[in-house]
Amino acid sequence: MIVDNTLIYNADKPDLMQKFLGYHDEQHPIVLQLGGYDPSKLAHAASIASEFKYDAINLNCGCPSPRVAGKGCFGASLMFDALNVAECCRRMSEALGGSVPVTVKCRIGVDRADDTFDFVRDFVQTVRDEGGVHQFSIHARAAWLDGLSPAQNRNIPPLKYEYVYRLAEEFQDCRFILNGGITSLEAAKTALENNISGVMLGRAVRDNTWEVLNLVDSEIYNESNDTCDQKSRETIVMEYAEYAHQVMQEDSRLSGHHLLRPVVEMFHGAPRGKVYRKRIDEGVKAKDPIREILRRALDEVPEDVRLLLPSEFRERMLQRSPSGSALESEQNIAAVRQ
Repeated sequence: MIVDNTLIYNADKPDLMQKFLGYHDEQHPIVLQLGGYDPSKLAHAASIASEFKYDAINLNCGCPSPRVAGKGCFGASLMFDALNVAECCRRMSEALGGSVPVTVKCRIGVDRADDTFDFVRDFVQTVRDEGGVHQFSIHARAAWLDGLSPAQNRNIPPLKYEYVYRLAEEFQDCRFILNGGITSLEAAKTALENNISGVMLGRAVRDNTWEVLNLVDSEIYNESNDTCDQKSRETIVMEYAEYAHQVMQEDSRLSGHHLLRPVVEMFHGAPRGKVYRKRIDEGVKAKDPIREILRRALDEVPEDVRLLLPSEFRERMLQRSPSGSALESEQNIAAVRQ
């Protein structure tokens, strides 16, 4: 998320604009999330960002951090004023010339407003009717702004997926993306059976990259193994090493830890996965070249593990799983193998 004032106050500084808004073409489709509450400022920020050709602009109406919700009345607290949210979205869309969709990320309620479905339904209806928004990414928990930290707000308020499913039924001209508590492809598949348009996975992918993502093509998009892009973890990591090397060459100020975060958990639960992570950490601290760091880390992992293809991974899962499901933890397979 980028706060609208950050872009407005630095619009005349090309280096900072590139730092805040720049990205590589490989990242498409990519969405910019803005934070703010003033329709004029958000419209100005959206106009500034339009030069960077994002695929959508999203308004943050879901962040429970007191640094956001408690100052300037944006983030989750914006849900208390649906008309203002609608005006913000309408003005942003106008500033973009209608060429880029404006979407909203929100919760199902604020504080105890999730006791009934009415609050989130009325919010969505107002933002759709008055703001022209037709896509909502919804964290299926309320944001409890009084008494819980942001971390606690990710776990303590109860999940109510049924609210999002009901929204999809009642507003069939809108797209709803479910967020919150989805940690596996099995859970994602179950959610997608309820007429929603998508599922958002964040920390599950970050913390268990391969296990969550390697079967996406076949399990979610119904692609056969013949048409899926079959790549081993070693191939993926080394392709990423080339990308990261290029990015670092363009901007040496970037943090190695930040740049390598997407591949740190590539061998989560696999044999010598912890050593792989340790070698990356050591290399980053020593400020070694990116490609060398990842090559050394890969060499710590057994060859049959790092060269395993998604189709082979699926077959092993099916062989080991008592339930016959391919979506079983690699930790269980590793335990059997050992």
